[in-house]
Amino acid sequence: MYIVELIPRPPCLRLKVMRASPLAVFLLTVLLSSAPCHAEGSADLDGDGDIDRDDLYLFMRQWDQSQGPTPIPTFTASPTETPPPPTPTATPTQPPGPQVGWSADLVALPARFQTYGATGTAVITATDTLQLRNFSYKNNGPDVHVYLIHAAGPGGFTGAEGDAGTSIHQFSNNPGEPFSNATLDIHLPEGVAFQDFTHVSIWCAAFSVDFASGRFQPAKARPIPPKVP
Repeated sequence: MYIVELIPRPPCLRLKVMRASPLAVFLLTVLLSSAPCHAEGSADLDGDGDIDRDDLYLFMRQWDQSQGPTPIPTFTASPTETPPPPTPTATPTQPPGPQVGWSADLVALPARFQTYGATGTAVITATDTLQLRNFSYKNNGPDVHVYLIHAAGPGGFTGAEGDAGTSIHQFSNNPGEPFSNATLDIHLPEGVAFQDFTHVSIWCAAFSVDFASGRFQPAKARPIPPKVP
């Protein structure tokens, strides 16, 4: 809204437009209509020769129409960006079965011990290497192997499970040189992994006899044993 300020300037009045209410504008228009100088327009909007409240009503209507509709402020909400869910960190899982550092003590029945003398410890020193430590064996049996065996039960293995084992080394048949507190490195054949087995055995394949065997156990609070030179 605007108001017209009268500034004296002979021979008539100069108009200065200022922001004001429509009522104030109408009153100034009335003053302009009676000014001694020439001014365009008149406050007598209904043409009855009088300036009265009807003229004020008509002026207010014309004023509202000239202003147009009052804009309604709109507010646009800023989109809230949803952070992506955190990427789950993959926890490395240990493959099942024996790992590097696991070992098995070769134990034989008393009668077998007297006959074949198989003792020692089998240690997994690399992903593809089994080392027999302090290994003794009279080497007096036919078709004797180092077998890796998978047993379904929590204890030892059955004869059938022994026969289904995998040979990773074969000893010489009679007459052979005996082993006494020896160290023997045995490399796995291609395609064979320790994780597929639970036991190691000095196994006589000819008669399905276990000379000495043990279950692989993980190392407990001790570093991975190095290879014996």
